[in-house]
Amino acid sequence: MFSPLVRQRLLLAALLWFGSTGLLWTPILSPLDWLTLPGYYAISALLLDLAARFRARDVFALLTLAGIYGLLAAVFIHPATALIDMPRTLFTRALGAHALVGLIALVTFLRGRNSLFYLGGALLVGVAAGVWARWSPVELWGTAEPTPLITALSTFAVGVVVYLALSALAQQPDPPTDYRLSPLGWLIISVIGAALILFHAAQGRIDGVAAITSLVLVGFSTAILWFQKRVKGAMLLDRLPAQRLPGGLLPAVAFFVGVMTGCLLPRTDPDGISILVSLFAAYGVIWLPAVSIVLGWRSFARQARALKL
Repeated sequence: MFSPLVRQRLLLAALLWFGSTGLLWTPILSPLDWLTLPGYYAISALLLDLAARFRARDVFALLTLAGIYGLLAAVFIHPATALIDMPRTLFTRALGAHALVGLIALVTFLRGRNSLFYLGGALLVGVAAGVWARWSPVELWGTAEPTPLITALSTFAVGVVVYLALSALAQQPDPPTDYRLSPLGWLIISVIGAALILFHAAQGRIDGVAAITSLVLVGFSTAILWFQKRVKGAMLLDRLPAQRLPGGLLPAVAFFVGVMTGCLLPRTDPDGISILVSLFAAYGVIWLPAVSIVLGWRSFARQARALKL
């Protein structure tokens, strides 16, 4: 029904959607917001293209791809919440929260065999997601009561089921050999992007300065990927597992156990929401300068070796 490449894009798109909508418990401001779902597929296809085109191969490229996702999600899908208060939310939500869940989605997408570290990470992410789902509406959006337990648990259960179903669909003995977009593919994601911009502009949700600033940072991040490109050698997409199930069941269970734990945790001082907000802000401020410094030093070292300085 779907080509192997489309299946991989759908799986990554679902993980990105679940990250920005479920893990971050982003409010759906209008039923029309469901029309933005194609944006996740478009960003998924773009990320896979960039990963293949620039042969992304290490954690710094992964951080950069996740940052590109956070910025694109802020502009094209969640401008009303991610770019609402510039420049604060640019760092805390676009470069912070959305980029961090983008990193989690990419790691989940690329994962190979299970390990205690990976399972522990799934459990920890679940705990954080449970705490955030329960209490962030009170702290951030002014609701009178925390999210009902049944609402939080059922939402995450649906997300896990969708992930497992798409993981089964994405299983294939021969993964795609080329993840780059065709000219028609570029045209389609451009049309989707333009439609999303018009959709948000019609509702007065997007600010021109915020959008341009975010897209400039996307261009800068893409340049980082270009500078670290190598003609040969292994890349991240070479690690995609051909069989995701039943191996994916265990981390999914660990994640949901973490969600239940997080939802049941009492509020403390300092509470989990304050800790997570600080984590998002710190991540948003640090990752781009850190990646730039590391890759800049690598480039200088290569030039120094070539010139025998």
